[in-house]
Amino acid sequence: MPVVPVRMVGALTGGLDPDRLTPDRHDVRSELTPTANRRRSGPCQTADVKSRARVVVALVVHLAVTRITWRDLDRRAASEVRGAKWVWRVASGANTLGSVGYWLIGRKPDRSSVLPASDPSPGTAVPPGHS
Repeated sequence: MPVVPVRMVGALTGGLDPDRLTPDRHDVRSELTPTANRRRSGPCQTADVKSRARVVVALVVHLAVTRITWRDLDRRAASEVRGAKWVWRVASGANTLGSVGYWLIGRKPDRSSVLPASDPSPGTAVPPGHS
């Protein structure tokens, strides 16, 4: 790019302050470029990358939890779910708290996992003569 005299730069940029230019800096492309098109550097770029990484991680976690929730909803009968299954699908798809709500509130306990108090637990041997 050709070097443009400071007076012409001021006229071309609509009154760019020539005092802001240092003697070793004649290229004023950065002042002419809109902020959105500039490449970021320094701590802002690092924070931007970290923020994007956090968003990607949160999205992956949300999708994984939602998939597990929807699989559980598919495998359960409607009688084993508190409320309508479609409501839990919408809630879990909307945000991760919907999935957490389903696992804490929406599922009815499995009847097969609840043993009566009088039965010994499976795998426990009863000594002979003590039945």
